Amino acid sequence: MIGIIVFVVLAFLFGSIPFGYIISRIVSKKDIRLSGSGNIGATNVSRVLGLKWGLLSFFFDFMKGYLPFVLAMMLFPELSKAWLLWMSIPAILGHNFSPFLGFKGGKGISTTAGLLIAYHPLLGVWSLISWLLMLFLFGYVSLASIVALVFAPLLVLFSSWLVSHPLAFYALLAMALLGIFQHRSNISRLISRSEKRMLPFSLFKL
Repeated sequence: MIGIIVFVVLAFLFGSIPFGYIISRIVSKKDIRLSGSGNIGATNVSRVLGLKWGLLSFFFDFMKGYLPFVLAMMLFPELSKAWLLWMSIPAILGHNFSPFLGFKGGKGISTTAGLLIAYHPLLGVWSLISWLLMLFLFGYVSLASIVALVFAPLLVLFSSWLVSHPLAFYALLAMALLGIFQHRSNISRLISRSEKRMLPFSLFKL
């Protein structure tokens, strides 16, 4: 039990490392939180510093979700993957509420993606496909992210997999609800049609 508690705490601290903020400080000597949307995530880093730095930020944030789960499988082979999923969620919480930034942070999409890919690659790929589809259809990263967050638990809910993996479903649902909560301001802007598009083109206009 002590080992699990230590792991959870370390997962949270690892997730708390604000890579987008650090990259911005190194590259531009500026606080990324004062530019663009004010978010420390890959989307805002791309918008403010350029695509290559946004991709680098995405990679580091992705690994914040991926590595804890992989490490948990090595350290706790006796536990089910569903329990390991729950034990790794604090990495997302760390990203969203980093103690290094006054318990503020990003929206957790990249970190969630990393954890989802580590837990179930096929489920992660299908969520990524849903993200790409919504992005090209409507042009909003926030809308694409929200749909991708919901897609994973819905896919499990409407499949026979739910019967044998109910604990995993609730973990995926918790991850989705956490991500939606972090996007509450984006949801308000989407409703008021004031949200900024990431892509200059899209097939549909909201």
